[in-house]
Amino acid sequence: DFMRNLLDLDGMQKRIGAYAQQQALMDELPRGSGKVLQQVFLRGRISRGEAALLTGKAERTGRRIVKQLLDKKLLRSDSDKGPLKPAFPVEAVGYYFPRLYPEEVEFE
Repeated sequence: DFMRNLLDLDGMQKRIGAYAQQQALMDELPRGSGKVLQQVFLRGRISRGEAALLTGKAERTGRRIVKQLLDKKLLRSDSDKGPLKPAFPVEAVGYYFPRLYPEEVEFE
């Protein structure tokens, strides 16, 4: 119960979407990123082609968005063509896990 409340996984999809939306408003992430991040978290892994389709953009634009998510370390992959997996960069953990990493906590 303690860890379930601390991680609040039931609200994770909402927090991931809110994070992606906030980052898009600040021009840090492209629009369409949230759906990809949410689905990768929900399923554990998805193919790059499917991720590109989830953006709702043209295939080429979708691939660019996936590359940006990999570059920002919001997604990870074991190879250049391998499936995409969730990643939790330091910049996002406070948003993803607010009870575990409150805003006051600074990372070095």
